[in-house]
Amino acid sequence: MNSTELDPNKKLSLPESVKYTISVLVLLVGAAVLFFMYNLREATNEKESDALIPLVNTATVDEFQGDLDLLVSGTVVPFREITVAAQVSGRVKKKYPACEAGNFVTKGTKLLEIDPQDYELEIRTVESELRQADRTMEETEEEIRGAIKNLEIAKTDYALQKREFSRYERIKGAVAATEYDRAKRDLLNSESQRTQRQNTYDMLLARKERLKASKEMIQNRMEKAEISKARTVITAEVDGVIVRESVEPGDFVTVARELLVFEDTSRAEVLCNLTPGELSWIRKYSSAPTPTEKVEAESPVVARNNGVYQLPRVAVKIFDQAEPGIQWEGVLERFDGIGRDERTKSIPCRILVENPVVDSRSGERALVRGMYVKCRMVVPSESAGEDLAGLPAVAVRPGDYVWIVRDEKLNRFDLEVIDRTPVRESLSNEPLVVVSLAESEMRIGDQVIISPLPQPTVGGRVQLKEPSGVASDDGNRESNAVDETRPTEVRTSRTDDTDSVNRPERGQP
Repeated sequence: MNSTELDPNKKLSLPESVKYTISVLVLLVGAAVLFFMYNLREATNEKESDALIPLVNTATVDEFQGDLDLLVSGTVVPFREITVAAQVSGRVKKKYPACEAGNFVTKGTKLLEIDPQDYELEIRTVESELRQADRTMEETEEEIRGAIKNLEIAKTDYALQKREFSRYERIKGAVAATEYDRAKRDLLNSESQRTQRQNTYDMLLARKERLKASKEMIQNRMEKAEISKARTVITAEVDGVIVRESVEPGDFVTVARELLVFEDTSRAEVLCNLTPGELSWIRKYSSAPTPTEKVEAESPVVARNNGVYQLPRVAVKIFDQAEPGIQWEGVLERFDGIGRDERTKSIPCRILVENPVVDSRSGERALVRGMYVKCRMVVPSESAGEDLAGLPAVAVRPGDYVWIVRDEKLNRFDLEVIDRTPVRESLSNEPLVVVSLAESEMRIGDQVIISPLPQPTVGGRVQLKEPSGVASDDGNRESNAVDETRPTEVRTSRTDDTDSVNRPERGQP
């Protein structure tokens, strides 16, 4: 066989240089494709970035001037709830028609009567003892008058015997010894009589004082019996309403047994809760005096402590949310106890209403226990002593912060909210939020975003519409000069916040 004949089972191979050349070509083609795709992605991203910069509505941060309003919820509680208990024991003899739960009674109205027979008998017994004490006292007075006469006679006899004995002393040597001894014995007997009469008189005086004390004790018993008899009739101490009554005629009651619960309606109180921040700005901005400023403190330490535990007497408007036209006048009075509520971490306070009954178109209206009311406290902002700014309520996000546009970039600033209730009448009654600029980086004239931002990012670019001052019912704001065909959404690389259009008004914690 020819040595040059090809072996069909033998594989053909390219030269090494060809292999290297093909590999280099493949790498170059791959690099070119990657370069082309990279340039294409940059061009596409640049075009998308121009198209997706968010178009936002903004409002200008204005200086706030006016009154600060704090609106909190409260519950009406009794000013005074009096538990009337039996002061004497006995059977309930009579229950007057006025003594029914829910009835309004005036001071002095008879409500219940306990059988007074036992106490009337006690009074008659004590009266007899008093008459007996008077007779005994008269007898003692008569004995004292007799003792005084006997004492005077004894003193006269003693003086005579003493003069006679003195004469015997002078002539002692000229008389018999028996006569001298008789004169001395007569003097001693006279002195003994005088001493006995004096002792009898003193004993009668002591007996008189003892009888006086005994009579005073009997008189005290008489007074107690009369008081007990008077307490058998239970009357209303003040004007008010009977909350509940727990006895019926024929019931036997003992001392301290509850008979009825009586509510004083001359005044009323409203229990509300203030946050520490609200309490702080009330104390800081209010010019109303505290109770301790009206009296002279015992020492500087007492004055300082009283100031900590007292509240400024801020005027409060109280109204029912269902009927805001009917208002009651109150004043922030005091803390309800001391400390914070364990659940809400708020501070319970009490508002005093001097006149709980007011006139309305439908007649007189009264604050009664359990009413859910709104309480508005007004403090002049001129006393704040720092810069205050007014923002549209729609701009304040949950958590009390805002998005501010500076150099077409987003900036997030936290807020110290002072008030959420003012209304800007010039802009369709737009609700405002008053914030303090004392420790904030936000300034007057900043543009605050009022549009929804699904995925805001600090430093992200935005485009501004014309500042808007009109808020729709759902919280979104629109400008009449805006081209509605332009995009209003933005895509960002991460989510920093879930936006909310508006923040609800704070109710009672």
